Amino acid sequence: MESKRMVSAGDSPGVEELAAKLEKLKRDQLYMREVNAHFQRFATCEGYPGMPESEAAEIDARVWKSDSWEKLPFPGLALFDNRGEIQRIERWLDYKKQPEGCEAARGCQLKTPPHDAAAR
Repeated sequence: MESKRMVSAGDSPGVEELAAKLEKLKRDQLYMREVNAHFQRFATCEGYPGMPESEAAEIDARVWKSDSWEKLPFPGLALFDNRGEIQRIERWLDYKKQPEGCEAARGCQLKTPPHDAAAR
């Protein structure tokens, strides 16, 4: 289960955790898009590289038995939510990379804190 602790400005391990989480979210996003593309092309997850046949059959059954109008293994909302989380963490890490004491008068590009000032 994920930790919900706040990451403070000088919290190097926390920033590293966020960077690791960001990489995982990006891998998940790519995986979901690739599986959806495979499903759209072949109307099944079977044959997707690296996916066990039992998992592919389970996903196929879930998709075809679903009452949803969106017949994909990973609906658009799942991709949208994941992308939003990626962007939120990227903004937070970008904000943390700006030098301390950066002032607009000294030529620094002053960035405002992300929408939710504490990373989850």
